[in-house]
Amino acid sequence: MAALAFNVRALLIALAMLAFLPIAAMAQQDSQPMRFILVSNDVDCPACRYIRAAGDIEEFSAAQFRRFIRIHDLAGQPLTVMLHSPGGDVIAG
Repeated sequence: MAALAFNVRALLIALAMLAFLPIAAMAQQDSQPMRFILVSNDVDCPACRYIRAAGDIEEFSAAQFRRFIRIHDLAGQPLTVMLHSPGGDVIAG
């Protein structure tokens, strides 16, 4: 009887996991790599200057951010980074 209860429980867990597969697939389709944009004279804050970072954090996101800083000559400047990321590589983040 205990084996039957275990099998039913395992089956229910497997079915629940299968129910979330379409959601995971949609999330993968909507994912975009991290992009960086230097924003100045924003509508909400005309005198503000900040970096907008949006997208999934990937393995090379940190290197791309350093390159962005170097290209825009932002090293050492006190800038705010507005981050919006639905997820990605936790270790890279």
